[in-house]
Amino acid sequence: MSEPTREKTKTDKVVVQINGRIIKGYIESTQWESLEGLLVQGARSMPETVRITPADGSEPVDFAISDAKAIFFVKSFEGRGARHDLKFFSHAPMVHGVWVQLRFQDGEIMEGVVMNGLPHLVQPGFFLHPTDPDGNNSLVYVLKSSLTDYRVLGVRSL
Repeated sequence: MSEPTREKTKTDKVVVQINGRIIKGYIESTQWESLEGLLVQGARSMPETVRITPADGSEPVDFAISDAKAIFFVKSFEGRGARHDLKFFSHAPMVHGVWVQLRFQDGEIMEGVVMNGLPHLVQPGFFLHPTDPDGNNSLVYVLKSSLTDYRVLGVRSL
């Protein structure tokens, strides 16, 4: 008797700040699309709730997307705390869209490229492709309610 075929579930490393609490863990990409799919095709929409399995082995945490500052898809859990002044990265990933600078309510500043279109305008959040290829973030889902400033720095077209 053969073992039943199991669907492979890919997990992505994420860091989420929810109501002042930081959770580092893993999120199943089957909850929406794969990270690679989001990078190539762009975002469709996010679910209302997400489950994270904390890296420390504690019980999974379900949370409402609306309670988060952002969902940071990261390369490592250690991160890189220092922010560098505006730079032009010649080897940054080429993503078509609007180059923006964001300021969060907690004072954090990020730059990246967002896909310009109707979903970006009407959804409660959007995906940001960081422009710094040496940074720790691969992709960030930003909740508009967590921002105090949104500045367009330029347009990037392929």
